[in-house]
Amino acid sequence: MTAPELGPLYEPEAVGFSFHSPGWYFLGGMLILLAIYLSIKWLRNYLKNAYRRDALKHLSAIESRLGRQEDLVSLQSILVLLKNVAMQAFGRESVAALYGMDWLIFLEEKGKNTPFQKYSSSISASLYRLEKPRAEQLREIIELSKRWIKTHA
Repeated sequence: MTAPELGPLYEPEAVGFSFHSPGWYFLGGMLILLAIYLSIKWLRNYLKNAYRRDALKHLSAIESRLGRQEDLVSLQSILVLLKNVAMQAFGRESVAALYGMDWLIFLEEKGKNTPFQKYSSSISASLYRLEKPRAEQLREIIELSKRWIKTHA
């Protein structure tokens, strides 16, 4: 006996692809909300860190005047700039009264890899005995200051 012939197979019609379903509208809406949220978060962070960018500009201006002005004035300007940045970031009450070794310890604690205590004798000699700092130490202090401005938390 032979098997009966079944005939040709019938395939269903191809399903057309379309973005006109509720799932795509929901996903699109969520992506738009996510883009708005991330944009607002980025803008807040950008505005919050404007003082850092300004401080880095001032520090670059001080660095560019190194050979043309007295190095004592440069060091004092750097320390005043650091104090102003710290007051903006941490509040006047907790920063304004700091000086000497306490100030350098504060800078080290709040920054990442900023060993200011290493230059404590040079800084105090320059500020209190008006001794001119060595040029390489002044450049290292400038680099430390840049790093502190970028990384303090």
